[in-house]
Amino acid sequence: MKKYFGISLTLIAFVSLLMFSVKQNSPNKLAQGSHCEPFILSHCEFKLPEVGTINVRVKPYPFMPEQSHKVWLEAESPIQILHGELVGINMNMGKIPLIASQITHTQVEIEVIPVSCINPNMQWQVQLLLQSKEDIFPVSLNFEINE
Repeated sequence: MKKYFGISLTLIAFVSLLMFSVKQNSPNKLAQGSHCEPFILSHCEFKLPEVGTINVRVKPYPFMPEQSHKVWLEAESPIQILHGELVGINMNMGKIPLIASQITHTQVEIEVIPVSCINPNMQWQVQLLLQSKEDIFPVSLNFEINE
């Protein structure tokens, strides 16, 4: 029994050290709580390390299928959208590419057009890769369509 206890402790220590090393050397910093889930009003805000507060606004709101919506992100520090796509949460709808326009060095505009679906309560997620200086952050913005 003591033999297995020693091996178990060694294995736990090795895995912990490996996880710590990967976390320290990762070029992308996973943003904790960096999403609006779900939009309650036409806006929300969240914080990213080394970026500060990001305000998100949507117009028109609420989201409606087959209608163009503008989503604005405004940050305290310069930001840029590297990649964006719209993904269904409660039904596989594929990945719909999104186009982002840089308005100012701290503001980005994204056009989102949710497609119609057989599900009257379709849930969507805007998935973004946001860059600030040398850091890249995955950001998700969840919303629902109620027909």
